[in-house]
Amino acid sequence: MEFSMKLKQARMQSGLTQEELAERAGLSQRSIAAYETQGVMARYSNIVKLAAVLHVAVEDLTNDKTQKSIPMKEMK
Repeated sequence: MEFSMKLKQARMQSGLTQEELAERAGLSQRSIAAYETQGVMARYSNIVKLAAVLHVAVEDLTNDKTQKSIPMKEMK
C-alpha cells in the first residue's frame, strides 16, 4: 500500500479531518490533501509529525514492514 493510502487510512481511523490533522501536525490542509490524493510524498520530518499525531509508527506510513532498518551503530 502506498503512503497516500496509508496516511488516509490512519487519519480516518483516528476520526480526524484533513484540516484537523494538518492543524495538529503544524502543516497546511493543502499539504495533507496533496499527500492523500496527488501522491505527493511528505518530507521525513513531516511524516514524523503525522505519525505522532496519528499515534502510529513512522514505518506504518512509509513501508510494508518487510524492509529491515539498519541499527544506528551499523551506520558508522
